[in-house]
Amino acid sequence: MKLYHYTSCENLQKILDSKQIKLTASNLLKPVKPQLINGTFADITDNYKPVVWFSSLLDFKKAVQAGLTIEKTEAAIQIELSPFQTVYKWTDWAEQNNIDKAWYKRLKETAPLWETFYITEYPIKITDKARIIFRPDIMANFKLS
Repeated sequence: MKLYHYTSCENLQKILDSKQIKLTASNLLKPVKPQLINGTFADITDNYKPVVWFSSLLDFKKAVQAGLTIEKTEAAIQIELSPFQTVYKWTDWAEQNNIDKAWYKRLKETAPLWETFYITEYPIKITDKARIIFRPDIMANFKLS
């Protein structure tokens, strides 16, 4: 299965350095007191059942429309997951993990392309098969350190 992990150039460098996409907030719990820190919302609920987020859609403009910040759509990492790697459609996984119904409805309303969202419950190793795709306006300016 071919999926895309959207990220910022700053996080892309961290991913490449660590050779893995690390776990992040699953959004199963409604944030208690979200705070904007360096362009990213953080909350005490972020550590509850963390995941790696993916989309089946490679479209930078639509990713922003789906609810990602413009910074988090500077690049996409294309990953080819094997049939042995467990990946879930976000909606199925959220329902199986008893997401609050009102919170679930709100998330779906604010992310119109939620049907394209997938998750894994484990970090994803970056292999030679991974492909980095930059948003066209970013490509000329990104330099690996």
